[in-house]
Amino acid sequence: EQQAHAAAAAAATAAVDATRSQLALQTAQDARQQAAAALAGFDAAGQHEARRQASQRKEQVDAARAAWTALSTLRQREQAAKVQLARASAQAEQAQAALTAADAAAPTLAAAAQQAELSLRAAELACADSVADLRAQLVDAAPCPVCGGVDHPYADGAASTALRAQLFEHRAQVAACRAATEANLARQAAEGARLAAGRAQAASLADECAALARDGAGRAERWASQPLAGEASAHAGVDEGADVRTDHIATWLDARVAELTSLLAAIDTAE
Repeated sequence: EQQAHAAAAAAATAAVDATRSQLALQTAQDARQQAAAALAGFDAAGQHEARRQASQRKEQVDAARAAWTALSTLRQREQAAKVQLARASAQAEQAQAALTAADAAAPTLAAAAQQAELSLRAAELACADSVADLRAQLVDAAPCPVCGGVDHPYADGAASTALRAQLFEHRAQVAACRAATEANLARQAAEGARLAAGRAQAASLADECAALARDGAGRAERWASQPLAGEASAHAGVDEGADVRTDHIATWLDARVAELTSLLAAIDTAE
């Protein structure tokens, strides 16, 4: 799914780039034709002045394009870092929740394991050979030499079989409790490691976002200081802080570069 999204995003970017290239080419062709027509009536002095103005304008456009590219590229990096930070923070929160649940389950699992061990020891004692020999010596209505009781419910063979079955059952319970305890310990270790890794990654990404924000502030100032910054934003019809995925400012600057390149070429031809 992520590969499909990446492919779709790449295709959309390619389509936007192709459209911008087509627009720039058409703009350049139109500008060259307009420049040739305008220069037809210029004398040598007029063409020299036109070259000077066009060259000065192109220097401004090139500088603005470089400043905007640096700013928009950094904004894209900052946005990507913020997405990664949000993902790392979410993973850390999930790990914390899982670790909290595992920690909360530990006392219950420990108590169940302890009770299973006690029950197993009692069953093992009841099925011990010495106890079995004692049960074999019991006589109906005669007092038990251990407890003094005259009722001997576990003296017959069927009762002994039941005790053996209980012994096997308690052994299975102990094994299950031990497995559950070990699994919970493993879960605590895994979630603790995932939590530590998530927090470390989030901290690193937070530092990166802060550094990118500081760098972005400086690049934004450099962009704002460009003579064409206000004109580019106004003609592009977007705010300078708009989403850089729809980069109308870059498109407008590309068109200006194409126009001025064509104009200078036309001046060269006329000269």
